[in-house]
Amino acid sequence: MHDSLPQSNYTTDYIVSEKEKAVAADSVTVQEIKTHIVKKGESLWVIAKKYGVTVRDLVEANHIADKNVIMVNQELIIPDKKKR
Repeated sequence: MHDSLPQSNYTTDYIVSEKEKAVAADSVTVQEIKTHIVKKGESLWVIAKKYGVTVRDLVEANHIADKNVIMVNQELIIPDKKKR
């Protein structure tokens, strides 16, 4: 041990019950991110309709400055469908 390092009386070991592990596992939500690669001839409107979202949803999720400008092979994040 190095003499210059402060000594700690604290431990980082924790005892977790199986019930606590199960509760923690149930409370974790895993969200998969759905994406779409833009193909020639597609517009945000076409892509939005395909996934059941709005053009505004796509613009906001992808921080698109001009909704009329997307590029072939651009990867777009498809947001979760809104509860309407």
